[in-house]
Amino acid sequence: PKQRKIKQALKNIFGLAYFAFAIEVRQEIGEIKEKCLALLQEEKFTSFKIFTKRSKKEFPLTSQQINEKIGAHIVEELDKKVDLTKPDLTCYVEIVEKYAFVYLKKIKGPGGLPVGVSGRAISLLSGGIDSPVASFYALKRGIRIIFLHFHSAPYTSEASITKVKKLAVILSKWQIRTKLYLVPFADIQKEILLKTPEKFRVVLYRRFMMRIAEQIALKEKALALVTGEAIGQVASQTIENIRAIEEAASLLILR
Repeated sequence: PKQRKIKQALKNIFGLAYFAFAIEVRQEIGEIKEKCLALLQEEKFTSFKIFTKRSKKEFPLTSQQINEKIGAHIVEELDKKVDLTKPDLTCYVEIVEKYAFVYLKKIKGPGGLPVGVSGRAISLLSGGIDSPVASFYALKRGIRIIFLHFHSAPYTSEASITKVKKLAVILSKWQIRTKLYLVPFADIQKEILLKTPEKFRVVLYRRFMMRIAEQIALKEKALALVTGEAIGQVASQTIENIRAIEEAASLLILR
């Protein structure tokens, strides 16, 4: 259970290409051979290969020599065959500064860049699918995300707020700390509704959202806005409208 929890936690950390549950061994070839043998004895397989990564170049044996010595030991003790192209099993050996590590399975990580190395951005979460997807990909490229949602409560139900909170919780597993701004937008909508032609309203709503988002970005020291807009996704998302909307903000807009 503990290993399962660790595995799940590591799978949510961007920047990890892979990880493994390894056994620490002294940097002595005899011990490394015996530990590899002990691990392989517990597995069912016909063919195998040894793969050594030696970052400590002072170690007296080269990676190839380590592979050969361990491989010969396994063949002699378990009567298995070496297959360097399509083995049933690969035993990994890593020689680092003070220790050696031995393991059988590499677990694929999420890849990407560690969250925070690419700065901060404000994500305008609407409650639809596009903005959380855009937020996810921004997180994967190392951007720390601060979430922002505009709502019309109390004139409408709080369903959108509940939904956005759930989305923020889901996305928060990819970064250590998460902040969600909930901005009441009903009064601005009301003024636009009363004083502007219908065909301009959606664009004006979005322009005001961009201006408010930019002020929050300045407060949070964020350098970009994330929107998730896609041309043609909804009727209002035309090239002309998207251009008119983004002109309301001076920050970089990521979609």
